[in-house]
Order: sequence, then structure tokens, then C-alpha cells
Amino acid sequence: MTNIEFLKEYVNTPSPSGFELQLGGQQVWVDYVKPFVSKVKTDFYGNAYAFFNEYNPDKKTVLIDAHADEIGFLVFDIDDKGFIKIARLGGSDILTTPAARVNIWVDKNKSIPGIFGHPAIHIQAKYKVEIEKVFIDVGASTREEVENMGIEIGMPITMQDGYFDIPNYYCGRSLDDKIGGFITSQVLKSLKECSTVLDFNLVVVNAVQEEVGLYGAKMASTLIKPDIAIAIDVTHDTTSPAYDRNKQGHIVAGEGCVLMTAPAIQKNLLAFLKETAKENKIKYQMAVSGRSTGTNADSYAYPNGIPTALIKMGMRYMHTTVETVHKDDVDSAINLLYYTIVSGKLFKNLKY
Repeated sequence: MTNIEFLKEYVNTPSPSGFELQLGGQQVWVDYVKPFVSKVKTDFYGNAYAFFNEYNPDKKTVLIDAHADEIGFLVFDIDDKGFIKIARLGGSDILTTPAARVNIWVDKNKSIPGIFGHPAIHIQAKYKVEIEKVFIDVGASTREEVENMGIEIGMPITMQDGYFDIPNYYCGRSLDDKIGGFITSQVLKSLKECSTVLDFNLVVVNAVQEEVGLYGAKMASTLIKPDIAIAIDVTHDTTSPAYDRNKQGHIVAGEGCVLMTAPAIQKNLLAFLKETAKENKIKYQMAVSGRSTGTNADSYAYPNGIPTALIKMGMRYMHTTVETVHKDDVDSAINLLYYTIVSGKLFKNLKY
């Protein structure tokens, strides 16, 4: 499987929060990275742990994290006329739902297609898109018909939109944060192809349930107990219309990956990433948060004080079906992680 074929399959295979492994998205990542690592294992909630080298408890451990889950919806109720009411699963944007096509997942191999109903423009004068008003039509006339299709309360729902290419960009549903899983997979591939020997344990985690509370990373932090953690996620490209530089800062897709500083970010580790980028002529940008990072980095930094860094991709149209990331930024993140890992200097001078 080529790199781009993997990314397409990964994006197109559903993995809503809480169903990452059950619906197949996590398994696509696991199957792809297996040839590059010594072993891959999953836990009870679907986190995937790829051990690049044979784990040695006497050596230090570096953990690299991305999250496998995507936003979606849940079947919340079925009314007597067969219309399905929904609940958000993660930070799903209700404004993207009108007239969209969806899949309601009965199990990994069976989905029921449906559409988000939307009133005709002729009667929309006072209509407002709100979660209580949104509904899915699966072509049924009664609740019984819906239930006979196999649909039950609590089943996950994803949009049908999938991966597609536009010039210079990767685009599609769930690139937050499957682009992170793509980046980690390519780092593992490069390390394997170069027959890299490391003097520390390297564990790459494809975490679950980030979108609903950073929970998979909390599990991974407790299980692996790394000495260093580097998380990968996305941030906003603020040059597209509707962003305010005074509020969201200045991040430009195509100008390199984004390094974030925040209270959770260990400053010496951040400085090392910046130094590594400069030494290897890798473009990067800076972003700032005076509070939490809102990513899995927080789950590694707290409460155990693991030195943690965060690399982000400038993304257009986050939490929509057309999440868009510049290919050059992805390459810069892959290169930065690779050179950071092989530097031989990761564990020097981290204490303040």
C-alpha cells in the first residue's frame, strides 16, 4: 500500500469517538504500521500502541501521540414517524448538517444511509439550525421500520464525505487528527527503512477519545509512563476568510508545522525541537496558549509531569467534512520528528 493509499483508506474508514477500533479506522492504522515496528497492541478501549523497538524497562521511553477518533453523532431518539434525532459526539458542528448525507453504523460491516433533512428555502425565514431541530431521514414512515433496519439508540453516525485531493493539500473528513496518525506512520516507516537503532524505547500511540476529553491519552500516559511525550494535532490556518488575526493569531498553511508554547509545554523540550528544526532547515511556525493546549499534550503533562511538546498542523475548516492541510506542513512535521528521534540528544538538559 502506498502512502497516499493508506491515507485515503484511513480517512475513509470511520472511527468516531468511542468506536475507533470497532468500526475499523484504528485497525487501518495498526495494519499499516505493523511492518515497521516490533509489535502493536491495543487496549480495552481501542488505543493502539506501536513499539518501534523491543521494550526494555531499564531504558528511557519516548512516546509520540496522535489521536484516531473523529467527531460524529449518535442516535439519540427515534420518533413515531421514523425520523431520527441526534446527539453530538465530540465537537460536531450542527451548521454542517443541513442536506448532508450520513451513515448510521449498525456494526463494522453494515451501515444504513440517511440524510439530514432541511426545510426548503421558501419557508426558512425563521428557521435556525439547532441540535433540537436537526433530524435524519432514512426513508422510513414509522419507528418500527427504523428499528427493523437494525438502528438502535446510541449507534454512531458519520458523514459520508471522504478523502479527496486538491492542489498542494490533503482534504477530507477526519483529518483532525488522522493527519497526525499519517505523520507518525511515516516517521516509523522512515526509521525502519533506515535500520535505525535507538538507545531508548520508542512507543507511538494512536489514541482514542481525544475529541470527548483527551481520555485515550490519559490511559496511555498511565500505561506507558513515558519519560518524554510529543503530541501531534491540528490548529487553525488563520489566513482563510472569517478568522481574526487579533484573536486567533497568524498561522499560514504551507509555512511549516506549528510548535506551540503553553503552560503544559516543557520549555527545554520545545527549545530542542526549535533547535532541531533550525539545524535541519525545517520550516516551522509558533502558536501560543496561556491556558490549556486543548490537545492530548495536556494529558501527558498533567498530573505526572512528563516533559511534553506539541506539534500542530495549520488546518483550514476544522471540524467540517472538508478539513484541509498543506502537504508541505505534513512533510515538515515528519522530518522534524524523525531528526528529533535520531538526534541522540533528546534526554540532555531537560531540567530547568
